Order: sequence, then structure tokens, then C-alpha cells
Amino acid sequence: NNTQTNIDNFTVNNKLRKLFSVALGFKENFGKGEKHFSYVMHQLGLDGQDMVFVGDSLNDGRLAEQNGIDFIAKLGTFAKKDFLKIDKNINCINNISDLIYGK
Repeated sequence: NNTQTNIDNFTVNNKLRKLFSVALGFKENFGKGEKHFSYVMHQLGLDGQDMVFVGDSLNDGRLAEQNGIDFIAKLGTFAKKDFLKIDKNINCINNISDLIYGK
């Protein structure tokens, strides 16, 4: 839920750019969900089973499920118990660095 400019700045400022193939933000008529997922699949030659969507909201989890994309919940905006109500087997992380270094 941030603009592409802010996402680009965040990945550069936090030295994350090389870790992600694609980091997408909002642009007019190009928001989170099916449009983002389709773009990533096209750009990287993937299908939905090759992707993981990391998000911090319950809606992010729903969008991933609706589009057949695996999901990892970034805790903070919502607690683990909130995500567990949607999926009792959901993977959760506390920090983005947990994707690299584990918990």
C-alpha cells in the first residue's frame, strides 16, 4: 500500500534491491492483487506456484489465496492470531530479514 517510488527508495536505502527480483508498489491502475501477480509472472516467466507474496495485512493474505499464490504474513500491523484465523498453517515473520536469516 505504498507508491512505487517509496518502494524503490526503501529497497535501495535498506540495501535490499539485490535480494528481490521484483518489489512492486502502487501506480495508477496497477495495484496489489491480480495485476501485480500477473506482471510478476510475465516478467519472470513464472506461474503462481513459483511465487510467494509477503504482506502485512489480512487482505494481503486474501489476495494471495484468491490468486493461488503462497503467502507469508509480516507481523506488526496484525498479530499472528489474526492471520491464524484465516489459515491455521500460515507462515509468519517478524522482520523482512527473517526471509533471509530465519527466525
